[in-house]
Amino acid sequence: MDMQTSAIVAEAQSRGCCTYDQVVAYFAAKTGATMDEARACVEPMQLELVQVTDDEALLKVRVIDERLVQQYDKYMLVVDCSSSMRVQGSRGVSHLARLRALVPSIVSAVPPGASFQLVTFDTSASCHAPDVMINNYTDVAARTQERMSSDEHGGGTDGFNALLATLRHAGTASTFVLFVTDGEFNDATTFGSGGVEMNDTTIQDRIVPLLPDAPSVHLAIVGLGPTAPVLDRIADTFVYCDRTADLGATLTRLMLRSQTVASTSIHVHVETTSALRPALVTCQLPAASLVNDHTLVVNEHALEPLGPRRGYAVRRFVDHRDTEYASAAGVRWHGKYLTVADNGYLLPVVNASCDNQTTWRHEVCVGQEYHFAVHTRMEPGNSVTVRVPRIGTKIVTATRMDPADRRTRVALAVSRWRAWMAYVYDMVYYMNNDVVLDLANRAPTRLLRESLRHVTNTRTDRRSRLYAAMHKNEMLTQTITRVEAAHT
Repeated sequence: MDMQTSAIVAEAQSRGCCTYDQVVAYFAAKTGATMDEARACVEPMQLELVQVTDDEALLKVRVIDERLVQQYDKYMLVVDCSSSMRVQGSRGVSHLARLRALVPSIVSAVPPGASFQLVTFDTSASCHAPDVMINNYTDVAARTQERMSSDEHGGGTDGFNALLATLRHAGTASTFVLFVTDGEFNDATTFGSGGVEMNDTTIQDRIVPLLPDAPSVHLAIVGLGPTAPVLDRIADTFVYCDRTADLGATLTRLMLRSQTVASTSIHVHVETTSALRPALVTCQLPAASLVNDHTLVVNEHALEPLGPRRGYAVRRFVDHRDTEYASAAGVRWHGKYLTVADNGYLLPVVNASCDNQTTWRHEVCVGQEYHFAVHTRMEPGNSVTVRVPRIGTKIVTATRMDPADRRTRVALAVSRWRAWMAYVYDMVYYMNNDVVLDLANRAPTRLLRESLRHVTNTRTDRRSRLYAAMHKNEMLTQTITRVEAAHT
């Protein structure tokens, strides 16, 4: 799609054209084309590659045809009904009471013909009978509220069993799951009475391997308190609402977004003559498992060589497990990556052999624009191929950015920053707080600065890791899901 078409489409949407046919009609009126000619120009998937600097471009991907939406067959609401959910808050309203009051709006957002099922859990989990939604919204909402009544529930939090039961009942149907909890899953109900503590290691070793593969399920988890750490590990969408007042707006946005999904991934492949690496900046590279020509360090949005001393220290760590020598050279394992120290920052050591392609595995929603930062040049041999399942495959080459287009310049900076934060949020707890605050001050937008400050300002308590999980999920999925209600 050329820049003129892109500009007209953007103008149409800014003027209130909400559907594909409305955009096509606007384009036809603007250009004097027939409707058939306009449809040929305004394709359902729109791509634009805008060259911002000599070596940097911003790839914009957007699906605009609402007829491509894949509706979920089933919606499941999983509710923590344990005693902590029934504790009255500062305004005298418990989490569970607030959630029960929101049930009619949740149920009313389920599309006609889809099924709705409630799962409640406390000391054990209960999967209630599903309902197919056809002119029965009021009855289903009332029944759901009754089943969530605090009089019927115990005090424990067997969230892991509830999670397994939910995935089993989802089956092979395309399912959207809203999982709402405020509690730490009980160690004993998860691991038995052997005294095993639920922590990052035991979760990774004992819980994650047992979770069934459920590619047709989108798991959206909303944490209201010291939520069990297993949740952000397995959630497709993780939201931390530390204020119950934000819950209604957040659940509404999640439900509305679930009805705009057109695909589940975007594959991007870059052909470039630029010497800068990675070719595809918006690509989280895997940790290096051996040392070779592709073993590099990530420093913000660029790949750099290890250098002689750091390279030798990394090799001593990887090949000989000489952790003492490596540590003396500033090479240690932190989070998911072997890292090297650099003026207080930690730089991940990665395998950069596939730095020119990625498959972004998240929901692709109609009307939302997705950004990918690319190192490319405006010369022969440079192009980007984009494939979106069910939508199609297209190849695009770069067009020069209008010097007055500040929005694209900022969007490129945000895309680069998000790519860097995908690593940082795994390493932030191993950096000095002053270093992280300095890093936050360099963020390109106020929202991104506040996101990182959320993590640093609360790093002495549990909220910090929940903020980090939520903000990392926002960056990876390119969405903002939590909605902050007005303070009253």
